[in-house]
Amino acid sequence: MNDETILILGIILLGVGAIIGALTYHLIVYRFSNKIEKQLDKSIKNYENFVLEKATNTIDRFESITNEVTNISNNIKKEQKSIYQSTCSISEDIDTFFRELKSSQEMRVSLENEIIKLKNIINRKNKQNKEK
Repeated sequence: MNDETILILGIILLGVGAIIGALTYHLIVYRFSNKIEKQLDKSIKNYENFVLEKATNTIDRFESITNEVTNISNNIKKEQKSIYQSTCSISEDIDTFFRELKSSQEMRVSLENEIIKLKNIINRKNKQNKEK
């Protein structure tokens, strides 16, 4: 073998080695990037599911609290209405009481006046009877 053949054989081996090295490098990088991409996709899916679950739980809890607050508000409205009706009833009862009281006072004054008139009449009659 002469020097030219060894040189050509060396160049061919260098080219074949470079091609095999490049193929090996691309194969390793491709597999590695696929694994990383799959793991990243899996992590993203897990995080997405976690966030969705937390959001659903938060929405459910918010709806529960909203329902509780609505129930409390409705109960407060009922109590306020009941208090208002009771207050109106008490007010009407007090008005009736004062009207009756005023009426009875007027009646008492009227009766006192009548009694005084009757006493005066009796006194006059008694005077007339004494004079006779």
